[in-house]
Amino acid sequence: MGNFLDDLKTARYAPVAIRQRFRIEYDEAREDAYAFFESTDDGTFYRKQIFQYLPSAGRLRIYYCGNKRSVWYHYEFAEQERKLKNTLFFVDKDLDDFTGHALPCRSRVFVTDLYAVENYLCTEETLTSVLEELIFLPDEQNRHSRILKEFTDGFNDIASQLRPLFAEIILLRQLNANISFSDFGDSLSPCFEMVELKPGPVSDWDKIFRTRCKYDPSSLSSADIREKADWLAEKPHHEWMRGKFALWFFLRFVGELWGSLVGELINDRKKIKKTVDMQSDNVFLIMQGRHPLPRGLEQFITNNICQDQNSMSVQF
Repeated sequence: MGNFLDDLKTARYAPVAIRQRFRIEYDEAREDAYAFFESTDDGTFYRKQIFQYLPSAGRLRIYYCGNKRSVWYHYEFAEQERKLKNTLFFVDKDLDDFTGHALPCRSRVFVTDLYAVENYLCTEETLTSVLEELIFLPDEQNRHSRILKEFTDGFNDIASQLRPLFAEIILLRQLNANISFSDFGDSLSPCFEMVELKPGPVSDWDKIFRTRCKYDPSSLSSADIREKADWLAEKPHHEWMRGKFALWFFLRFVGELWGSLVGELINDRKKIKKTVDMQSDNVFLIMQGRHPLPRGLEQFITNNICQDQNSMSVQF
């Protein structure tokens, strides 16, 4: 049964299935919007914003493509078919702009300004929303500020540890090496552990990291690695750190923090409770509308959806 269900999930990402469904559903005369995403997480991340600008008579039709290459493929397909009206295509930046492999600029393809959508969740703004709207922690004696500082310091620590290895990856990808993070899944746990809200590397973590990514930096000079790492140090962490790694830290920090606060009095009557178990498979839904958005997103959506100015939809 497991294999059958896996086959069904894989089939819906198959280009031929997506292409056929798009052909059937596309109607230029309607006010529908057609959005193509890499994954369901991306769809959850963007969907609320798209709905805000969808005409009242319109319907949002969503296509999950599985990866960036497939999103681009379907953009080219829609362009070839001359079915671009009201279409939107969303992809993550990843390291492409650092390695010389950025996608060509197209008005209907939106690329994140940070590494990926996960990076927009690992922020002080999002953590503040958790403290105020989910944990309901009173901000007494600057507790929120102290927690935010702990969070930022921890994230900076992980970034400083990872920076030289991402420098290696960027240099190797510039040489067209095929380096994948797929063996990590959603977690940095093979390389880091959290102790009292502080991240720390495990023994031989850098060797584990390279082994999981299946690359050998021996062809690179230490001087080139240092130079690239210093260059990355001048960039915001979220522009080069893999989004799933950033999200791992955010989820571990929130999980440990919330657990430590359970039972604490909010007021004379109420105590803090753990009302939700935030994980990588539900965090986008839980935090929808509680995180910063990519730069230029609103303009991109309004430019590519033909709006009914007299009646805006408020579907959610």
